Amino acid sequence: MSFLRKKSFLIAGLFVLGLVVLPVTVFFFQTRQEIRTRAEKTVSLSYLPTYSNANPMQIPAGTTFSLDVFVDPGGSAVSFVKAEMVYDTSKFEIAGGFIPNQEVFSQIVEGPINQPGKTTTTLSIGSDLQKALRQKTKIGTLTLKALPNAPPNARSDIGFGPNSQALSISDNSSFNENVIASTVPVSIQINKSGLVCGTSPTDAMHVIDKSGSMNDKDVPSGTKISNAKIAAGNFIDILSREERNNAGLVTFESFATLDSPFTSDFATVKNILNAVATPKGWTCIECGIKKANQEIAIKKRTDIKNVVILLTDGEANYIEGGSRQVSRAIAEQKALEAAKSGHVSNGTIYFTIGLGKEVNSNFLTKLAEDSGGQYYYSPTSDQLNAIYTQISQTLAKGSISGAVFNDANGNSVFEPTEPKLSGWNLQMYTLGNGTQISQVISTDSTGSFSFVGLCDGTYTLREIPQTGWKQTIPVDPRGYTFNIINGNAITDKNFGNTKINRCSDGIDNDGNGAIDRADSTCHSDGNPNNPGSYDPNKDGEHGNSTCSDSKDNNGNVHIDGEDSVCHVDGNPANPSSYDPTLSEVAPSPTPTPTSTPTPSPTATPSPTPTPSPTATPSPIATPTSASTPTPTATPTPTATPTFTPTPTPAPTATPTPTAPPSPTPTPTGTRLAVDILLHGVGSSGDNANPTASSLSNKNPLRTKRVGTAIIFDSSNNLIASASGDVIYSSASGSFKGTIYSNSILTAGNYTVKVRTGNHLTRLVSGIQNLTHGTTNQLQAVALVTGDANDDNKLDIRDYNLLLDCYSDLSAAPNCADANKKLATDGNDDNAVNQFDYNLFLREISTQPGE
Repeated sequence: MSFLRKKSFLIAGLFVLGLVVLPVTVFFFQTRQEIRTRAEKTVSLSYLPTYSNANPMQIPAGTTFSLDVFVDPGGSAVSFVKAEMVYDTSKFEIAGGFIPNQEVFSQIVEGPINQPGKTTTTLSIGSDLQKALRQKTKIGTLTLKALPNAPPNARSDIGFGPNSQALSISDNSSFNENVIASTVPVSIQINKSGLVCGTSPTDAMHVIDKSGSMNDKDVPSGTKISNAKIAAGNFIDILSREERNNAGLVTFESFATLDSPFTSDFATVKNILNAVATPKGWTCIECGIKKANQEIAIKKRTDIKNVVILLTDGEANYIEGGSRQVSRAIAEQKALEAAKSGHVSNGTIYFTIGLGKEVNSNFLTKLAEDSGGQYYYSPTSDQLNAIYTQISQTLAKGSISGAVFNDANGNSVFEPTEPKLSGWNLQMYTLGNGTQISQVISTDSTGSFSFVGLCDGTYTLREIPQTGWKQTIPVDPRGYTFNIINGNAITDKNFGNTKINRCSDGIDNDGNGAIDRADSTCHSDGNPNNPGSYDPNKDGEHGNSTCSDSKDNNGNVHIDGEDSVCHVDGNPANPSSYDPTLSEVAPSPTPTPTSTPTPSPTATPSPTPTPSPTATPSPIATPTSASTPTPTATPTPTATPTFTPTPTPAPTATPTPTAPPSPTPTPTGTRLAVDILLHGVGSSGDNANPTASSLSNKNPLRTKRVGTAIIFDSSNNLIASASGDVIYSSASGSFKGTIYSNSILTAGNYTVKVRTGNHLTRLVSGIQNLTHGTTNQLQAVALVTGDANDDNKLDIRDYNLLLDCYSDLSAAPNCADANKKLATDGNDDNAVNQFDYNLFLREISTQPGE
């Protein structure tokens, strides 16, 4: 009796386990699975230099300054960035705007668009998925101006707006999941205006591009060359206000022409400018610079500032004396050499203006900054007047520039192989009206710096040292003292630094009686008595991933550089040096894997390529003839499509359902029940993460589509096709329906492929046992989206159609056809935007169709 009672309790317990515990367990397991399909938000947007509210960047009122914009992807693979950079319009204004780094993001999808208080741009890696960002990268530079009338000592942050987005192609994310975890603003303090400089007489040579592309329209009001003439003419009017100034004009294409030598007859220079011939030819920037240098060398005046203002709308592609087009790299190098020669010989300062999207901003920036000048970006010719005005305001001012570098060998010489250091602070100060005026800036991402807008006077420049480094250049730790005379530009004021050898292991490594910073050498593993691991140039005690002890420190069967962690001293019995956070394993001459289980035969599932039918087909469903019907209008995936989003194949004997999705079948037909998941819609993710459906569109615009099934026999011969309406089910998140074929199939095994408009054809998993007279239920199949032109493949043509209809910040470039918009709207939410763009990139990465 006791046993029966226990047995009853046992049965009851199992019953409760089955009804309650297991379902709850499954629920939480599925929940965890769903959470794992969501990407961790790992991306950070930030500015360089970095300044917090506690230590703001000091900017004098009226000063133009630049901030590099960075993306740190963390664990994501960033394919797309929408950066909304925001600022206070009562304190700042756009001065050059945002210049994208097109070496990183080859596709500027939209923008940059300047609006009051914000600049927005949309950037993509384009169709090359190998360019996805996986490390911290500069994506561009934002240039602003502190307003002259800004309140003294006002503080303000320049940050990122709520519409900023980063999308990833990582397989743990969703196509429309914003993976930005944080944004870091930069804090600015606007000081009172700097000293008002006196006038500085200038010989200013205009060097203007008149290659063929300058005849293009970039704004409705005129061509690039016509608008450039107007803006340059206004600049000449400003020069005419100082009687000691001179102006000249050089134009260039495949060669350069001195149109006007230096003169104070400004009206004549304007007339010559207005008569410049129709643009033609290639872009020889070197030619223009050399022609200007020749005139400056001939007409050079004492105590007169020499300036070249170079305007171009394209990349350099020709050199002086050439007979054909050359590579950009060669043409740019020649131009840089010409500019350097002019600066060294005559102290010439080069200001550069890049007009339009075809310029190489990095090259133009280097050309200007190497001479103490400045680069300005003009997206269209509408900004040229403002840029020329800014240049006129700096003509009477000087500059100082240089770099901070790692003097690795400590020889106090800046060698080409030694890397520059970004994020180092430099301070420059001078006395003005009895008051010390100080300005602090940081080196940019290339390790360079430039103080601009300096009036004539005596200045001191020093670097703010960083812990663990020793300054080697200049020898005087107080830095440089120099004079700005007549607004000249001083360059190559470099600071060299070498690392101070340090230890952090708490032991005496060389027997000198000192530890840590007072110790003269460091080692790899805390055991200087071990010759195989001792390295006086390394400190690997606390987390350094480089090992040199010839031991397996964590049991992963790797040693030295391939080992994932290093240990403290190889002796956990030594409490003074043992670090419990690091794995330690005693030395072993032959590391042996600790876990290499042999899988049991019973643990290997046996594949079942041909599923057995669950029910024997009724004889009445078997046709008497075994002949194979051949449909005369079977749709093929390679048929030339239109942009109709739901094309309907038309077999000659397909009945028209009267009440979709379950019409009364014709007695001679074959019924197929299909369940179609569309990537980006309902319960389907995408190729990179098919199960990431939490963010897919649950309310598609088109709830009714045409599904097509193509049927093949065991020899892969096309047997029949079936078509019909499929309806979106919000419960399942898929499109379901019963579709019909007019062909009578012999009961047996077949393979079936399924498709619908703007999606790739895909094979239904497994062998399908089909019979006549019953509804044959097919397994659910997920279809790849993005086939905008319905040719059953994803390629550049689909990509270009998507770009035509892309519309987020501005109107679509070329999408007047409503069907074209439907065909490119991958997640079917009535908008072609960044989510469809990223969905396409993720689809094209694998695109499993037939």
